[in-house]
Amino acid sequence: MDLNLTNKVALITGGSRGIGRATALRFAAEGCNIALCARGQAGIDKTLEEIRAHDVEAFGLALDVAEPGETERFVNASADALSGVDILVNNVGDTAGSRELLTSTDADWQQTFDLNLFHAVRASRAAIPHMTKRNGGSIVTISSISGWKPSHSDSARTLKSPMSSYFSHQTARVGSTAHPFPLTARREDPRLFECNKLLYNDKSGISSHTICPISCLIGKFKACVKT
Repeated sequence: MDLNLTNKVALITGGSRGIGRATALRFAAEGCNIALCARGQAGIDKTLEEIRAHDVEAFGLALDVAEPGETERFVNASADALSGVDILVNNVGDTAGSRELLTSTDADWQQTFDLNLFHAVRASRAAIPHMTKRNGGSIVTISSISGWKPSHSDSARTLKSPMSSYFSHQTARVGSTAHPFPLTARREDPRLFECNKLLYNDKSGISSHTICPISCLIGKFKACVKT
């Protein structure tokens, strides 16, 4: 498949494993130069090696996006290393502490917001000026199926999709046009759902997307699947 992405620059947060790693490798296969961040250097190094096998440039930083200033450092260092930013994938997300409302603490919620919402805000705020210099770009926020179908056992993730949708509106800013899409499963992979919102800013040429995937068969999920 040729998506006309050759020599585009794609940044992925949490890009060393799972959805982030798969996204990075897919973009690399399409000819994108890739920048990724994660907390573990070993995972970054392994993924960068796989990316470079596609004969593209690759850059990685080990950091924690929940820490103020670190997400911006990743975006700006990536833009310097790869000469710009065309695509940003806000992939990092998790629930801190207790997943039950009554047993969760304020600290759990603050860390969850830092991981799920604020990292995406900081990354996009840092990336937009770089995209503007290139006359456009695309921001993709990986949300959760829990935001579409609330989970009784995962209060924080239930909020993730609405937060990302609101964030998409803010990214597109005044004058943008919203194009709602039905939430439907892709035929080639029924575990992945289409984005439920696409926003496009006619002035800047920057589009903002939210995708709501369900649990993917990676890591701990593999042990639960019968072959």
